[in-house]
Amino acid sequence: MSAASAARRTGRRFYTVAILAYLSVVVALVVLALFGRGARERLGDARVTVHYAALPLFGRVVDRAAVSYQGLRLSLNGSTPIEFPSGGDPARLREMRSHGEGIDIGFERDLRLELRRSDDESWSLAFAGAEGESLSLSVPLRVPGGLAPLGDVPLISWRRAGHSYYLSLPRGSRVDAAAGSLVLSLGPGSRELRFGPAAGEGEDLSARWLSDQAALVDQDGFAASRDAFLAEAWRGWTKARRSSDGTLWQDADGRYVFNEEVGPALLAEAIERNEYPAQRTLVAAALDRQLRNAPNSVQSAAASVFVGSLREHVRRVRAAEASGIERIRTLLAEGDPALFLFPGLIPFVLDHGPFNLVQEIVTLAGTLRAGSLEPAAALGVLETYLDYDQYAAAGGTMAARAREVVQKRLVPSIRKTDEGLFLETTAGSVDTVSSLRCGSLLVRAGSTLGDAQFAAIGRTLIASAVALGRANGFLPGTLELSGSTASPPDDTPGAIAPESVYRFVAADRHVPREIPLHLGVGPGAWLWTAADLVSAEASPTGLSLTIAFPAGQPHYLVVDGVRSIARLELHGTAWRPAADYAQYADGWAYDAAEQLLFVKLTGRADTEEIAVQY
Repeated sequence: MSAASAARRTGRRFYTVAILAYLSVVVALVVLALFGRGARERLGDARVTVHYAALPLFGRVVDRAAVSYQGLRLSLNGSTPIEFPSGGDPARLREMRSHGEGIDIGFERDLRLELRRSDDESWSLAFAGAEGESLSLSVPLRVPGGLAPLGDVPLISWRRAGHSYYLSLPRGSRVDAAAGSLVLSLGPGSRELRFGPAAGEGEDLSARWLSDQAALVDQDGFAASRDAFLAEAWRGWTKARRSSDGTLWQDADGRYVFNEEVGPALLAEAIERNEYPAQRTLVAAALDRQLRNAPNSVQSAAASVFVGSLREHVRRVRAAEASGIERIRTLLAEGDPALFLFPGLIPFVLDHGPFNLVQEIVTLAGTLRAGSLEPAAALGVLETYLDYDQYAAAGGTMAARAREVVQKRLVPSIRKTDEGLFLETTAGSVDTVSSLRCGSLLVRAGSTLGDAQFAAIGRTLIASAVALGRANGFLPGTLELSGSTASPPDDTPGAIAPESVYRFVAADRHVPREIPLHLGVGPGAWLWTAADLVSAEASPTGLSLTIAFPAGQPHYLVVDGVRSIARLELHGTAWRPAADYAQYADGWAYDAAEQLLFVKLTGRADTEEIAVQY
């Protein structure tokens, strides 16, 4: 073979190799475009993966995407577009974008799915765009253990590697177990999926769902709602509803009457507004006139802790205690859950009955199935457990039972509406007072049990109810539940006066209350006061009560169960008794036959001690 021929042959071989190499690159690019082009982004334990469409060859249009977390896999592709019930073309996948705040999966029609990490180690997957419209989406979903139909609460839970996880969904979402898909209902309210580790094996998933989906009110939001309601109530108590002489108040029916509930609420609020002295004088005149002209119309003389006449209050307590204890005995004997409709059940029995009745009450409560109780009775049972641990047997022995009532009966009865959260007391109906009481008890349970979810749900229940306030703070008595709304029947006027629910809305104020001293002083001992009890300690030689009330403001209190008094100190100084003690800034009197100590105290500091030597 000639040199020229060899050269030509070598050249052809080179071009052949070059062409084959070029074709290989093209084929590789095509294969990559068809099968290998994608991206992955991670946000903590959550991961988003996308695959790009084959055409255009070098385009970046997302063909399919998946969100993965601890075995959960939520898939999105061209066959799962976002549908608009109002009509129009569905929105399909378009892109993925990672940025400092999280990861966005973009759809047509300016919709996007935003993955964000929350402060509590959970993740949020929220739909943004098309605000106010209802959307629906069917999404293939896989979790360890497989999908199961959802119960009353749209929440999925699973376990992986010995740990529990959850996925909470907007209300109306459902599982198609046969198709292995999740059908999301994304209304004008929540359009967010939340997932993360469960707080513990005993976490209440119903409460978790409310925390995730109901836009629970934080401390600042609660304060704003409550302040607006109390400002309107204050206007009514001091101006719009008050008679010209300041001693009567206009009721819901328009009549001016002596309203025994107004005085304590008005004065507790006056302390917060620095108007206590002037308002105290007017309430004192109103109570004094009523006691002179119609004493039988006064039920408890509750305002006496602010203005005096303590003996009038005690007289009424003594007159009612025997019949109250007998009624409780009857209900106990019948095993009737109506027993727990008795307000302040445990404190009343601790103070005015034998301790064995307290034990019987707790025993009966334990025999009742929490999930089958009527909501009103469930509230009484919860209060019973909380009061027992606070006043009868310190140590939290009833904490687990209290948590069970919240988890199995109260939280499942709370309905999320466009107006907020409400306790459904009967089918399709809300009793406003019960819903407020539930909120107050859940706030207390949250503090006692160390459960921030319970407290947040409680705040939201209260804020939702007071937001419905009318002129002068009146509230509707009932609400009708329909779909996602809660509204008064036929837009009825307010029937619940603010003073009737003040103790639930402003439980942290100086409201009058009877506090059992069973643990600190002894059986049957109690304190009637509007001050905060800081401590109560007893010894064989005496007792000490430390209370908190704004300095410089006079108030009264009664202590029952003081067996004798040889010496009493106020402001660290021995103080002599005086039958007319109420006319002085500070003073006391003692009823040896009834073992009752009456005190008037004007604090020189916000916290004062009353020291008694036997």
